[in-house]
Amino acid sequence: MSAHLTDEQVVEYLDGTLATPVEQQARNHLADCSDCRIRLADLAQFDGFVQSHQPQDEVAAAAMFEISERVIAARAPRRGFGFGGLATMLAAAVLLVATSLWMMSGPGAEGLGLRITRYVPDGGLRSAPPERFHLDLKLAEPGFVAAFARLPDGKVEQLLPAPGTSLERQAAGEVRLPANELLDWEYPADQLPREVLVVVGAVVLDAERLVALRAEWLVSAPGQLPSTATVGLRAQVLPFPPGR
Repeated sequence: MSAHLTDEQVVEYLDGTLATPVEQQARNHLADCSDCRIRLADLAQFDGFVQSHQPQDEVAAAAMFEISERVIAARAPRRGFGFGGLATMLAAAVLLVATSLWMMSGPGAEGLGLRITRYVPDGGLRSAPPERFHLDLKLAEPGFVAAFARLPDGKVEQLLPAPGTSLERQAAGEVRLPANELLDWEYPADQLPREVLVVVGAVVLDAERLVALRAEWLVSAPGQLPSTATVGLRAQVLPFPPGR
């Protein structure tokens, strides 16, 4: 095997899926070719990077896979550079996915990073409905968090504060809400929320303010912030399921 290994052969060699005669030829070639050894090392490094940065929810994983495919497809005709450049580009894509899924834009959302994380069962464990989800937040400044869900029938449910509780605890930095996975929100697959409204205030939102927020969002257009959420508050509307 005098010619350099193709990209496909490098991948298959790393995966151990080359046919035995070809694998031996590839091993002999790698012993003599520093360029192909570098490409193999780059790909192995990237593979390790992906494994250690694997997204924990299916939306992020799907986005990472799609971006990787696009990068590879865009690179395919350009045989002039190997996996060294490709690994760098894909590693950047992984980091892009990890950060872009935090929704930072939108009116009234300054200093609020927000995403919905759905429960992904491990193997067959709890693979059937109901579906579960929670919120991950990044707060530039501490705040008191309220959240509402718009259901398929148009009704609005208050998620935070949970029934029988209050907004006495202030959230700061990176937080998970609810704090305990046993308290995650659960809905049958045919009754999943259409979107989620999250509101953060510098002071406690009293019951009257919460009722006003819920009532106004009930009659607001999809994706629209209620005007009461834009006065002295940080707020964001997220579509559900995430990434829709």
